[in-house]
Amino acid sequence: MEKPTKKDKEEKRKQQIREILDKTMELRDLILNSEDYIRYRKELETLKESEKTYRRLNEFRRKNIDIQLLEDESRSDELARELYSEYSDVLNLPLVERFMITEQTICKTMRKVQNQVFDGIDLDISYMD
Repeated sequence: MEKPTKKDKEEKRKQQIREILDKTMELRDLILNSEDYIRYRKELETLKESEKTYRRLNEFRRKNIDIQLLEDESRSDELARELYSEYSDVLNLPLVERFMITEQTICKTMRKVQNQVFDGIDLDISYMD
């Protein structure tokens, strides 16, 4: 049997990459066509119809992320309570509650997908510490 040439090895590598990308597109299409994602898009569009509510929710979300990124965790709990109180008018709207539940559902699914994709793939990222 002939030893594979450099060109053969490169073609095999390219074929593997094409296959990975094809499967990735299939996965993306499955997600886009899932009931959860379709519901998320509908809830988002409905929410956007109420511009003031959508804008206020996004203000809350940006501030919430800033709080989550604080290094002082003891302070972040207090700030989060204050933030939720400040935005309770919008957070308690049924429209917003439905959207946030739907968004959380799709985010959990995406996190599970990401974890499963990367499970067992061992990359040395020790230099990032």
